Amino acid sequence: MNSAEQTVTWLITLGVLESPKKTISDPEGFLQSSLKDGVVLCKLVERLRPGSVEKIFQEPRNDNEFQSNIKEFLKGCGSFRVEVSNLTCLLLCNFVVNIDNTTRSKHD
Repeated sequence: MNSAEQTVTWLITLGVLESPKKTISDPEGFLQSSLKDGVVLCKLVERLRPGSVEKIFQEPRNDNEFQSNIKEFLKGCGSFRVEVSNLTCLLLCNFVVNIDNTTRSKHD
């Protein structure tokens, strides 16, 4: 089992990610798409430290709601004394890589 499969299994076990209805052929892609709107991340922080997330947009419909979820996740991480600037850098790098991959796939 690779790290993406282990992470998906762990998140399902914690009850913060719904189990997929069928076998996942691309665990990394599934994990990435599951985390991008911030819902699972907020649920994870809330599961580990109840009361640390004020509001979660369960089905975010626009960029403001996506960003709100990510901000709530980052605030929740602060309750664990995780340096938010490091997390922000990681999220921004991931965002840039996703844009680059999307741009490349449109030109291929």
